[in-house]
Amino acid sequence: MPQLYDVNLEGNSFEGSIPDLSSCTNLRFLMLANNRLTGVVPVSLVQNDKQIWQVSLENNWFQGPLPLFNKTQTPLVSLDGNGFCLNHSGPCDHRVTTLLQVADKFGYPFLLAKSWRGNNPCQGWDFIMCDNNGNIRTVNLTNLNLMGTISPAFQSLRDLYEVYLGGNKLSGSIPERLTTLQHLKILDVSNNNLSGNIPPFSNKVNLITAGNALLRQPHFQANIPSNAPLSPASIVDWSTLYQITISIARGLDYLHRGCNTRILHLDIKPQNILLDENFSPKIANFGLAKICKKDESIVSILGTRGTPGYIAPEMFSRMYGRISHKSDVYSYEMLTLDMIGRRKNYDTGESRSDELYFPDWIYKELVEGNICTKSMPNTEEENGIITKMTLVGLWRIQINASNRPSMSKVVEMLEGPLQSIPYPPKPVVSSPTRPPLQFSGASHRKLYETNSTEEVNGSIK
Repeated sequence: MPQLYDVNLEGNSFEGSIPDLSSCTNLRFLMLANNRLTGVVPVSLVQNDKQIWQVSLENNWFQGPLPLFNKTQTPLVSLDGNGFCLNHSGPCDHRVTTLLQVADKFGYPFLLAKSWRGNNPCQGWDFIMCDNNGNIRTVNLTNLNLMGTISPAFQSLRDLYEVYLGGNKLSGSIPERLTTLQHLKILDVSNNNLSGNIPPFSNKVNLITAGNALLRQPHFQANIPSNAPLSPASIVDWSTLYQITISIARGLDYLHRGCNTRILHLDIKPQNILLDENFSPKIANFGLAKICKKDESIVSILGTRGTPGYIAPEMFSRMYGRISHKSDVYSYEMLTLDMIGRRKNYDTGESRSDELYFPDWIYKELVEGNICTKSMPNTEEENGIITKMTLVGLWRIQINASNRPSMSKVVEMLEGPLQSIPYPPKPVVSSPTRPPLQFSGASHRKLYETNSTEEVNGSIK
C-alpha cells in the first residue's frame, strides 16, 4: 500500500509483530498504542528514508533493542510501557538476541513476550533455566500451542543441555545447525508437524521425534555387507550388548517418566531399535504409540496391536489385565532375552519340533549353569553381565503387569550389583518355533528378528 498515509489502530487487542512497512513510502502516522503487540521494532521502520511524523507504540509488549528514531524525520515518538531489553539505545545481551530470534520463528507469541522482557534471560524469563554462571542450560517450550518453525538460532546457545519443543504445532524441518551443540543431551520435538530428514545428531543426544509422521530417519552407508546375515556373536561383545540394553531401558524410562506426558511405545521389537555406527541405540517408529497423563498409564485400545512374540499378554487378551506402561516393560524384556539368547548354530539339546518356549529355554540354561557357556568362551566379567541380564530379564515378563518392575527399576537393577537381584520364577507357557537370530546389514541396524510369545508368574518388589 504505497499510498497509505495514516494508520490508527490504538486501543485494540491486536497481537503479533509489526510487519515490514518499507513499501509504505507515504506513511506519516503510525498509531499502535495500547495493544498486545510483540517482537522487535523493524529496522525498516526506524531507518525509513521517508519522513514519518508520528509513531506511537506505547503500552505494548515490544522486545529487543530500544529503537532509535531520527528526531528530525520523526519528531513525535512514544515508546513507554514496553519490554525493550535496555532503557537506552544499544544492542541486547547476546542471549536475549538469540532467544528473540527463536521467538521470531514462532511469530513472537504473546505468551513468551509477557516474561521475555529486559536484558537478562536468567532472571524472570519463563521456560528458561540457567546455571549459576548465567549459561542457558534448558529451554522448555512444551505444550504451548506454538506455531511456526524451529529457529537455527538455537545453535548460538552453546551451553544448551536440553531443548523441549514437544506438543506444539511446529512445521518445517529440524535445523541441521542444532547438531553442532556439543553439550546437547535431549532434544524433544515430539508431537508436532515436522517434516524432512532428521539431521545426524551425535549418539549422545536423546532425540525424541514421536508424533511427526513426515519426519524421515537419516540413511547411513553400511559397513557390513547387506547380503551377509551375521549372527550377533560375530559383531557385538557382551559388554556392548549390556550397554545397549541399559540405553534402551533409559530411553523407555524417559518416555514413561521424563516427558510432560507419558508416552507408551507399544511396539518395542528388534526392528524398532536402531543402532548407529557406534552401536548406540535409538527407539524408533512411534506409529502405535499412545499418550496419557503423566500420573496415569492405563490406555484403551481396540483390537490387538504390536508384533506377535513381543507384545504383552494384556495386548492380545484383556483377561490378563489392562494395557499400560508395563506392556512396554514386557516387550522390552523379550527383546533383551533375544540378545541374551544369541546363537550361532549351536545345539541347545532340544528338538525344533518340540517348539521349546524361548524364555523357558533361557531359564533352563540359567538353572543348569549353561547360559554363560553356550555361545562362546566368556570372561568372569562377561559371565556376570550375562547372568544379570538374564535374571533381570526373567523378572520383567510377569504375566501380571502389576508384578513387573517399572523401567526406572529395571535401570536400577541393571546398574546395581548382581547379588541384589532375587531369583526369578520359572516360565510356564509354550510358544511357536522361533527363526534364527540375524542382523540386517545397515549401519542403523535392526537388532534381531525373532518371534515368540510368553507368560510367567511371580513378582518382584
